[in-house]
This record gives sequence, C-alpha cells and structure tokens, in this order.
Amino acid sequence: MCRGGAKESDKVRAALALLDHAFRGLAEAGALHADEEASDAPPMGTADVVRVLSGRLRQADTAELPAGEKARLAAPLADALLRAITVDVLDKRLEALQAVLAGRKDGGR
Repeated sequence: MCRGGAKESDKVRAALALLDHAFRGLAEAGALHADEEASDAPPMGTADVVRVLSGRLRQADTAELPAGEKARLAAPLADALLRAITVDVLDKRLEALQAVLAGRKDGGR
C-alpha cells in the first residue's frame, strides 16, 4: 500500500495513515490494561522523558524520509526535548536547594 504511490508525498501520507491506525489500536489495547500497567510501572522522571525524546529525535533523523518530513517530525520533538531538559535542570537545582535548606535547618537545632 505504501509502496504503490505515484509520488513520495503519497507514500509518506499512506505510511502516516498506517502508523496512525496502528497507534490508535495500541492506545485502545493499552486502555484495556491501564490499571495493571499503572501499578507495575514506576512514574517516569524528567531524565527518563529526556532519554525517550532524544531517542525519538534520533529515529526521526535516521528515518528514510524526505527532508521536509524529517523537519516536520523533528521540530515538535526538539521543542519537547528542550522543554524536558529545562525541567530536568530545574528539578536538579530545586533538589540541591532543598538539600542546602534542610542542612541549614538541621544545623541550627
């Protein structure tokens, strides 16, 4: 289906439609087991989100897609990655600040 398109854009549209359909099925299947998985999996931290987003950005960069499609995929991933990095840095700074304040509080007693 994806290979029979007359133009590259037809092939990309067909591939995206297939991926959307597949992800919709995964989301519905995931909803059936959400309670089981939620209790088993620990929550993702900001470092985990940075790792996942950077991996997705690498996948988009190495995919065999036209440059325009790569740019279309990379732009929101890069934006989300930069935001996640910012949150990760702020989380680390907040933890360090809390440690200093806790040390001062304990030292004053």
